Amino acid sequence: MQGLVCKETDFAEKWFWNAGFGALYDVAANTRLVRDYKRILEGERDFLDVEKPGLTPSLSTRKTQKSVWASVGCALIRESEDRLKRTLSKELSADLGITSLYTEKQVTASIGKRIATFDVSSEYRGALNSYIVPRRFINPARKSDAHETVKLC
Repeated sequence: MQGLVCKETDFAEKWFWNAGFGALYDVAANTRLVRDYKRILEGERDFLDVEKPGLTPSLSTRKTQKSVWASVGCALIRESEDRLKRTLSKELSADLGITSLYTEKQVTASIGKRIATFDVSSEYRGALNSYIVPRRFINPARKSDAHETVKLC
């Protein structure tokens, strides 16, 4: 975009979050991205205000509703930056990964018998059970419960 988005940071940020959480590019990504790029070049800015599909963040995983999953990861990093009041270095950001905070057993226990047909494994792998950690802690965190994971990291 040759600096177009850089000059319009508010729009770029809105586009990024709407595209991710709205799953705008989960299907036919190249076609839709080219279409939206052309709209931007023509000065159109209101195309992001369309109705979004009904998504369930707790059931968004790496394999289903991928853009929501990735957006949650970005939001976790952004929230960390807001708390620190500074931007994380590229090296540190690249060293972060997403793991599950609660174990599948903990998720199952929290759901209990309230919903007999509920897919616990999707909820366990879902975006709302996400926690960012340095990559070297991903496997130990997966083997730990929520309290151990927080202590570990």
